[in-house]
Amino acid sequence: MWIPFQTFDDIGKPGADFYPVPLPSPTSQSVASAFLNPVKPAQTLSNSAYGIRANTLLSGWDLAAFYYRSCDVSPTFYRLPGPSAAQPFVFQPQHDRIWQIGGTASKAGPRLHRGAAGLLGQ
Repeated sequence: MWIPFQTFDDIGKPGADFYPVPLPSPTSQSVASAFLNPVKPAQTLSNSAYGIRANTLLSGWDLAAFYYRSCDVSPTFYRLPGPSAAQPFVFQPQHDRIWQIGGTASKAGPRLHRGAAGLLGQ
């Protein structure tokens, strides 16, 4: 699978109903200014998302494995030093690079196969 240009969640403005950080409503400008605009990865082929999956049956075992690389669609909020003593820190939302790898293995048991006539009792 290949996704050449990813899309990312629009998190809205601080204090909005579905903003990832619960803030008082209405949110004052001093509180909202502590949350910077999200940093989104550039829309380049080097930031593409891609993955691969493989599976096989081997001696009665069902084996599967996968690998996936992308940027997280939801941002992580990083706490950074603020611009002044009055605002000692700010939060910077960023979309982190993620890698996922996994797999499964299961022993296949006996299977019953019935045609339509067998299911209807005929």
